[in-house]
Amino acid sequence: MSPTLTSINSIPIDQAFPGNFAPGTGINVSPSTIHGITSSYQIDPFPNSEKNRNHYDSRNGAKIKYLIMHYTVDDFALSVDKFTANVDHGRTSAHFIITEKAEKKVEGGKLLQVVPEDMRAWHAGVSGWQQDKNLNAVSLSIEHVNRGFTEGEEEEEIASNRKYYPFDKEQICTSGVISKDIIAQYNILLNMEISLQLTTGIKFLLKKNKVTVIEGSATLEPNKILNIDNNGQKSSIKATNIIIATGARARTLEGFKPDGRQVITSKEALVLDKLPKSLIIVGSGAIGVEFASFYNGLGCQVTLIEAQNRILQAEDTEISLLARKIFEKKGIKIHTSTKLLSCIKNTGHITLEVEINGTIQKLDAEILLMAVGIVGNTENLNLERTKIKIEKGHIITNQFMQTDEAGIYAIGDVTKAPWLAHKASHEGIIAAETIAGIKTPPINYTNIAGCTYSFPQIASVGLTEEAAKKAGYQIQVGKFPASANGKALVDGYNEGIIKTIFDKKTGELLGAHLIGEEVTELIQGYVIAKTMEAVEVDLMNTIFPHPTLSEMMGEAVMQAYGRAIHV
Repeated sequence: MSPTLTSINSIPIDQAFPGNFAPGTGINVSPSTIHGITSSYQIDPFPNSEKNRNHYDSRNGAKIKYLIMHYTVDDFALSVDKFTANVDHGRTSAHFIITEKAEKKVEGGKLLQVVPEDMRAWHAGVSGWQQDKNLNAVSLSIEHVNRGFTEGEEEEEIASNRKYYPFDKEQICTSGVISKDIIAQYNILLNMEISLQLTTGIKFLLKKNKVTVIEGSATLEPNKILNIDNNGQKSSIKATNIIIATGARARTLEGFKPDGRQVITSKEALVLDKLPKSLIIVGSGAIGVEFASFYNGLGCQVTLIEAQNRILQAEDTEISLLARKIFEKKGIKIHTSTKLLSCIKNTGHITLEVEINGTIQKLDAEILLMAVGIVGNTENLNLERTKIKIEKGHIITNQFMQTDEAGIYAIGDVTKAPWLAHKASHEGIIAAETIAGIKTPPINYTNIAGCTYSFPQIASVGLTEEAAKKAGYQIQVGKFPASANGKALVDGYNEGIIKTIFDKKTGELLGAHLIGEEVTELIQGYVIAKTMEAVEVDLMNTIFPHPTLSEMMGEAVMQAYGRAIHV
């Protein structure tokens, strides 16, 4: 369900912009709902926000106080509470800057008059900067969000959003900016809408394939009998084979138990009613890093705490260190080799006492997010009455997902790491095919990609450099930086690297480790290569399209053998 927009003063775009901006469209500036958030065309010749601010300061002679988020789906213009305006119509789109001078012309929630000296086109679709001198706007519609969101924040205090994900302030020029509370609420609402769509689709597929669905909680009894309790309505069924897919929950630590308000887990972090000004995250695995990056992007002061000597322990050390450097550059405070001592809940904030490299310190924040791993949901299943083994809260299986109890399988997060949705899905296929008597290859965990949806993204498959050396391999290592890739530079991403590791003797691809733009999409190329047992010559002879980010993949292979062209 999307938030409702209430129009105060709507007029057609072609009347608001007589300067040949959208002649004859008759498009009305009065939407009823928002369904999505996207970015505008990335045609801005000043990819650095500081340059943009200086550029407009020099031209307008006024400080830029508010920038505007670009929303698209239906044809509409959007303003939030006050001082902001945005126009979007079909294939032509525009952002606007409202200066402090224009701010004074807002009365009663309406922007009464805007002239070119007060407002400039950020960019105007395919017309680009040419539209800047032709605006000659006489009035604008002012919309407000009917959900009690906060008013537009100053540019220095908020982050931007593109493709449903917050960018840092360096990306303002391509995405625009809006209140961080609004971004968070829209992200959550859109996430819920998409989640509902996907789960509804799964229900349809179950029905289509004539799968009987019985709701309730179940316990295992001898001879594969399941006792089911659905809100007091009890029943029993007997099965020939059983697949346990009960998932997992956030792991907790004694003395730091979540209360859902001041001390939370990833579950609550997705649906906060209000964005905290400050947040401490304990745990720097994929979950901790993703939330750190997310909330940092929304303008929260984020502190990330890790007990080990570096963040992202599952990743290659070089990738981990580069990630920390980039995160700290974005303003995330990171403490490694840190021991938790206590947590005191105060009114409106928590105080976390920690020991950092032997020194006791106190850290304050509005909310503490515990991201210290997960534990499988194995309780209340009566597994103790079976031969099923449990290790550290997770069910042990073989490569065909079979437990030690004949006819009982387990898949997903209730089993061992890696705890990834795509791994769980494939485990389900293997279990189903094994039960059906279909000969299926066993799962190979070394060929499963790990993806961290932070900013920048992180992805990897196979052995790290350290693990390869420890395993006794003589290795060839290749690296290619994003700063040498044209597509990455055009997109505004000059930080990142792709690293490949090969067996020096056989040419086998042992591992690939990526950090940067869209690397969670790129990693699948290396996954296929590993699965097909490709060697270095196969990858060297693969032609990667230009201009694309994927060119870095080929260059990283070439560089391992001294044959890279662009570094």
